[in-house]
Amino acid sequence: MRHNALFRRFISALTCGGHGGLPRPIEVHAHDPLRYVGNMLGWLHQALASERELVLALIYPDSTVDTGSIAQRFSNESDVGKTEIDLTFVLDRIFEGVCRPFKVRVEQEFYSHTISDLMEREIALCNALWALKDAAQKTFFDILKARGEKLLRYPPLVSVNLAPPQALREGISLLLEIIETYDSIMVALSGKNPGFEPVISALLDPIIQMCEQAAEAHKSKGVI
Repeated sequence: MRHNALFRRFISALTCGGHGGLPRPIEVHAHDPLRYVGNMLGWLHQALASERELVLALIYPDSTVDTGSIAQRFSNESDVGKTEIDLTFVLDRIFEGVCRPFKVRVEQEFYSHTISDLMEREIALCNALWALKDAAQKTFFDILKARGEKLLRYPPLVSVNLAPPQALREGISLLLEIIETYDSIMVALSGKNPGFEPVISALLDPIIQMCEQAAEAHKSKGVI
């Protein structure tokens, strides 16, 4: 069964790597979370594209397929709906087995959108990807919230030469790093991701409030 074959291939890619050790096992990068998760998602994306072509060729050998992000094109457009249902059903069964080993190793936005474009949203693999994305996003915002609360709880004093405090420099540096990372990834074809604006607010709002608090404290001393 393709289900079992794909599961074995995924585990082999994680623990053994390719023939002769190349490419190296994905788990050798477990110490680097970004690369580790990225490699697993890349493997799943590549496997999904291959399995999709194979399944479609087996079910509809006479169909003309566009293997890109655009849906299949058939000579009879009325066949598209049924084909999508059949294809989604089969791919869901094939990829169901890899969800657990993948999930326990992560507990992406690009791959969530990309794989959802190839398969229906409400299937096991897509559900696992979106659940992991939501969990990672929640943890990320929890960290930003805790960081902001700490800044407001202990606002730095204004220096004599009015130089920006260390907390401000670190916050801006972090924001620039996140923006650079965001710009370097491939986002969904729908364009700008509205989910990034809360990230900017979560970082900038506490910094602005911290500066305002520090300025008020400085002014109350009669210095300004």
